Amino acid sequence: MTKLINILIIYRMGKIKRFIITTILFIFGALLILGSIFYKSGDEEGLNGFDLTDNMIGKTVTMAGTISGFDSPNKDHAYIVYHDEDTGDYSLIRCDLPVDIQDSFYDEILDGRTYVAVVHKADSGVQEDVYDVTLDYYDWIEETTDIEISEEEREETWNHISPYYLEVIEMTNESDIPRVALCITGAVFVLFSIVVLIALLMKKSPLRAILITTVVLVIVVGVAVVITFNKLRSFLSIENEGDGLYSMTYYGDLKTDELLEANITSTDELVEFIRSEEFFNAPVEVDESNFGCAAFASATEDGDQLFGRNMDYPDTDTLVIYTDPSDGYASYACADLAVFGVSGDYGLDSDSTVGRLLMLAAPYVCCDGINETGLGIALLELDIPETHQDTDNPDVIFYSMIRVILDSCASVDEAIDLLGQYDMNSALGVTYHLFICDSSGRSVVVEWIENEMYVNEADTCTNSVLTPGEWFDIGADERLGILDDTLEDNNNILTPAQGRDLLEAVSQGDFTEWSCVYNLTDFEFDIYVDGDYENGYSFGR
Repeated sequence: MTKLINILIIYRMGKIKRFIITTILFIFGALLILGSIFYKSGDEEGLNGFDLTDNMIGKTVTMAGTISGFDSPNKDHAYIVYHDEDTGDYSLIRCDLPVDIQDSFYDEILDGRTYVAVVHKADSGVQEDVYDVTLDYYDWIEETTDIEISEEEREETWNHISPYYLEVIEMTNESDIPRVALCITGAVFVLFSIVVLIALLMKKSPLRAILITTVVLVIVVGVAVVITFNKLRSFLSIENEGDGLYSMTYYGDLKTDELLEANITSTDELVEFIRSEEFFNAPVEVDESNFGCAAFASATEDGDQLFGRNMDYPDTDTLVIYTDPSDGYASYACADLAVFGVSGDYGLDSDSTVGRLLMLAAPYVCCDGINETGLGIALLELDIPETHQDTDNPDVIFYSMIRVILDSCASVDEAIDLLGQYDMNSALGVTYHLFICDSSGRSVVVEWIENEMYVNEADTCTNSVLTPGEWFDIGADERLGILDDTLEDNNNILTPAQGRDLLEAVSQGDFTEWSCVYNLTDFEFDIYVDGDYENGYSFGR
C-alpha cells in the first residue's frame, strides 16, 4: 500500500500539500457520487411529436418515448401517439422501422426509451395510411370491448395526423454505465482520500489507516441499513401470487403530509416528488395511460357492505399493497405496475430486482382500495377535458388523493370534506371521477366540472359523467345499465359470488386487468386477474 501511495506521489509532498490535495480528491470523489445520483441519461430527454417543424426535415433527431400507440400488422411501421399535456391535444405519427428493431420498438418506447430518427414530410399517402390504420384500430377496440367510437370521433382523427413521419434509425442506449462509472470512480477517490487523511491526522501507517477506514465503513453501512430498514422490509415482503399478481406489505409511513403540501398538479411533479422523497432521486417514471372501469356498491344478506370494481387496462401486472401507517388507517389498495415502468412487455420484469425496487413507489399511484374503517374508493376515467381546479386551495392530483383518503378518512362524509379542501388536477387530456363508499351503505360519485366539485349519490358508475349539464352521460354505454338493472333486480343485495359475476358481466374482455369484490365490513377482498373469474386470490387480516 505504501508503494502504491508513493507511486501516486501523495507521500512525497509536504504534510500541508498532502492534506490539501487529499481533501480536494475527497471533495471531487463526493461530487462524482452526487453526480451519479442526479445523473440523467439521454433516455430521459427527447422531442415530443409536437416539437417537429419543417426546419427539421431531412435531419436526424432524438425522439422521446411515449405512452400509447399501436403496431402495424406487417411490422414495417409503428403508429405513435404523442400527447400535449398543456392543451390535451394529441398527434399521430408513423414510424418506419428497420428490420432489427421491428419486434421490440413498440414495447421499448412504451418503456420510455428514446430513439433516433430522420424527419420526413408526410405526403397524402402517408397520412391516409395513418388514418386507415387508426380506423382499423378503432374497429378492433369495438370488437374486443364494449367501447363505442362515434363517427364524429373517427372523422376528427384526421385533424390529429402529423404532417411528418419518422424514419427510425436506432434506439438510444439505455445503459446505466455512465451512472455506475461515476459512482465507482467517486467511491475510489473518496476511499483513497479517507485512508490518506486518517493516516495524516492520526499519524498512523497506511495499513492502520485502512483498518480504521474499514471500521468506519462498517458503521456507515450499518447506519444506512437502519435508515432504509423499512424499505428493505417492504422490498423483501413482495410475493409473486401468480398470474401476474404481486403483493407487498409497505412498512413505515408514507409521506402523505408532504404530498399534500407539495402542490402537485401533474404526473411529472408527482414523479419528482417520489424521486426526491422516496428514491433518493433514482429514476422513476409514471405512465398515466388511459383506462376505463366500472364500480358498484351493495349489501349482502348478512348486512355486510360490498364494493366491486373493474380496472380496465391492457394486460399488465398488478400489485396489492397493504399499509398500516402509525398515524392513519390500515388499508389494502391495488396498483397497475405498468404505470411506473414495471410489467413484462410494458417495461422491467416484475420479478427483477430493479422492478421490485420500483414497486416501492406503488402506494403513491393506487387506483382503488379499502381501509380498516370500511371506506372504499376507486378512480375511473372520464372522456372529458382535463381537470385543473383553481379556487386558491392547495393543488393535488387524483392519484395522490386516493392514498390520502385511504390513510385518513373513515367515512364518505370525511372524504368529501377532504376533497373540498384541495384543487384537483388531471393530465393527458382526460379527467376522472371518484367512486367512494363506506360500511354504512352510503356511496357517491364525486366529479369536477368547470372548476366545481359535484357529489352525486349513486350505487354504480362506469366512465360516464353523472353530473347534470353539458357533459352529462358523455362516455355512457351498456355497462352502467347492466349494473343498475342487476342491483335493482336483487334489491341491492348481492352475495360476493354475485358481485364477482356482475363484474364479469361488465368486464371489457382482454382490457380488464383486475376485478375486486371488497367486503367493507370485514376488511377483506377477493381479486380476479386477467379475466379469470374462476380463480380468485383472497386478502384480509
